[in-house]
Amino acid sequence: MQPTTLQSLRLNPTLNRASVAPPPTFSRDRVSLVGAPSAAVVDYTGLCEVVTPDAEYRTSRDPRKPGTEFLSYQPLPYAQFVDGVRDAFSTALGLEPTSESYALAAHGQQMYGIMAFRDPELVATGNGIAVALRSSHNKTFVPALAVGSHTFVCANGCFPRDSQIGHKHTSKMLEDYMVNGELKLGLPSLIEQRASEARAVTIELVEAMESLRGIDCSDYRFAAYLGILQWHGYINDTLANRARRYWKACTAGELHGDHGNRDLFGALQAVTGGLGGRVAPSGSFRAYGGALHVVQAIAENGGETDVIIPALPELAVV
Repeated sequence: MQPTTLQSLRLNPTLNRASVAPPPTFSRDRVSLVGAPSAAVVDYTGLCEVVTPDAEYRTSRDPRKPGTEFLSYQPLPYAQFVDGVRDAFSTALGLEPTSESYALAAHGQQMYGIMAFRDPELVATGNGIAVALRSSHNKTFVPALAVGSHTFVCANGCFPRDSQIGHKHTSKMLEDYMVNGELKLGLPSLIEQRASEARAVTIELVEAMESLRGIDCSDYRFAAYLGILQWHGYINDTLANRARRYWKACTAGELHGDHGNRDLFGALQAVTGGLGGRVAPSGSFRAYGGALHVVQAIAENGGETDVIIPALPELAVV
């Protein structure tokens, strides 16, 4: 197949076409360098240049349909996915994105990105709405997105697990359909559903993060927090080391003062600060979801880390 054009097929042509946002200019080294350590940072044009593989077909095993082939894998051009998200969120929020960051890994076979919106209803809190996206052309993971927040002072992001949704590369990926009398939403409808909830979800998330302020977190408690995240496989040694450096810099007054108060809010910011630098697309959603999931469990137990923490729910995939 050929690379996607800048006017790629749209997921929902009834929505207004939103403008492509530029890469972020503030803390670009944190926002844009998403993906695996070998990932290549690209802009929207770079996404369009990635060649989408051909669809795959399989022969039916139904004896009533000898020789019949059916579509078994429907790849989705990265640009078409990104366009659909941008159009849906811009329409729902009444805003166009302020920045877009993308990275390609595995020789272009994996994509990860963050799209940021500066929402007037959230500006006073220092936060904006962020949409994380990931997809692949090598079947390592399905097209998925997550709604969360990003901060203006440091470009950290936070994406709770229950805001994350994905859709398999099936023949009905781009349409709604019925299964045993139950309506299943296609990817365009899932995106629009998340877009309609984005503002409320982000406001609730910001309030949840603010509730972590004032809950004491010593260096040892922070170390225990990182240990839990590593034990459950949410982060690896590299990300834990980045979080430690972030924590030490903030608590020493060398980085962001608002994150240096030795509380659980600062602990979460240290972890997401590390994730914003280098996290592989395959583990990004789980890492972001796990960071918030664990710190909230610690907060609910008065700051104690020697507690039973429920398993992180699996990514919701249609």
